[in-house]
Amino acid sequence: MGVFISYSSRDREAVESIVRALQNARESVWLDREIGPGEQWWREILGQIRECEVFITALSENWEHSRACRAELEYAQALGVPIIPVQIGPLKSMVLNRVGHLQIVDYRVPTADTGITLTTEVRLKRDRQRPLPLPLPPEPPVPFEYLMRFNSQLDQSLGPREQEAILNELRTDLYVDGRDDVARKGITLLLGRLREHNDVTALIQQQVDVLLESAVTQPIPHHEPAQTDGGGPVADKSELAPTPWRWRRLEPDRRLTLAVAALVVAIIGGVLAFVFWPEGTQVIPPPGSETSASCHLADAGTGPYSHWSIGANTSCGFGLSVAQAVNNLHQQTANLTARFELADVQSRATGLKYDMACVLDRKLVTCTGGSPTATVYIW
Repeated sequence: MGVFISYSSRDREAVESIVRALQNARESVWLDREIGPGEQWWREILGQIRECEVFITALSENWEHSRACRAELEYAQALGVPIIPVQIGPLKSMVLNRVGHLQIVDYRVPTADTGITLTTEVRLKRDRQRPLPLPLPPEPPVPFEYLMRFNSQLDQSLGPREQEAILNELRTDLYVDGRDDVARKGITLLLGRLREHNDVTALIQQQVDVLLESAVTQPIPHHEPAQTDGGGPVADKSELAPTPWRWRRLEPDRRLTLAVAALVVAIIGGVLAFVFWPEGTQVIPPPGSETSASCHLADAGTGPYSHWSIGANTSCGFGLSVAQAVNNLHQQTANLTARFELADVQSRATGLKYDMACVLDRKLVTCTGGSPTATVYIW
C-alpha cells in the first residue's frame, strides 16, 4: 500500500485536496472515510499503517485534539514508518507539536507548487523505507474503549440505578472527549440506545433528551495553555485557530468552563424538580445521608411494589418507610395512579416528616422529596 493519511474528520474537505494531488501523481492513498468506533474499525486502521510506505499527518488543531490520530502517529513512529507532517490548518505551537522536529509541508493554501512539493517529499520518504521491526511493537488500545463497554451493558436489563450511572458517565465523557469526533458520535449513539431501552424510566429519558440536544447544538470547549521552552504561558496569534465567539470569554481559565458545565447540570436538575415536585413541597433537610447501594433490609411487603432501592441523600430506614407506604397504598387502591403523593413519611434519621412526590412509569415508582433531593425506587 502507498500512503496512509491520518486526519480529523472535521478537516475532510482540506484533506481531499491532498488526496487529489497524490492521486494525480499516481500515488495509492488510504484514509479512513468512516467514523466507526470499535475494535474491528481500529484493527483495520492499524493494519493499514503496518502496510503503508509513507505516513502523512494532516496537521491542524482538530488533529491535535483527536485521540485516535495521536495513537495512529505513535504507532507509525514505533514501526519506523516514514512520516510526513502536512499542515492544513492552524496550530497552537509548532515548537510543541508532536512532529515539530520534522520538516513540515505547508498545505494550507493548495497550489500546483505545493502539490509538487508534497508528491516529491512522498517519493523521497519512500526511498528511505525500512522493514518493519521484529517483533512488532504492541498495538495501541482501542480509543474510547468505554464506548464498547457501555454498548454491551445496554444489551442487558437495567435497573434505575444502573441507568443513572450510565447516564452520568456518558455526560462526563461528553464534556471530556466531546471535541473528538469518534467519541462524540459514539456517545451520541449510546445515549440514543439508553433512551430507547426497554427498561428506561421517564426521568432518565427526559435527561437524555436534554443531553442529546446540548450535544447537537452546543460546542464542546477544549482549552490547553500553550507553553514556551521557559515554561511560561504564551499564545502565538499567527498559529491559533479562531475560537467560536460563545467560548471566547472562557479562554483565560479552564475553571470557568467547568463552572459553566456545573451550572448547566444544576439548571437541568432544577427544571426536572419543577416538573416532578408538586407545589408546596417542603424545603427541609433530606431524610438521612446514607448512600449504600444495598441496605440489607427486608422487602416492603408482598406482591407488586415490595422491592426497593435508594438514591443519594437517602437513608436505608427512610427508603424502607417510603416503600412500605407505596406498598400499602397499592393494596388499598388496587391500582396506583401515574402521579401521587405520600404525606408525612417519617424519617428516623432526622426525626422529621416528609412529603414525597411519586411518579409511576410502567412498573417502577420513583419518589422524590426534600432538599437536596432524596430518591427512593420501588418496583
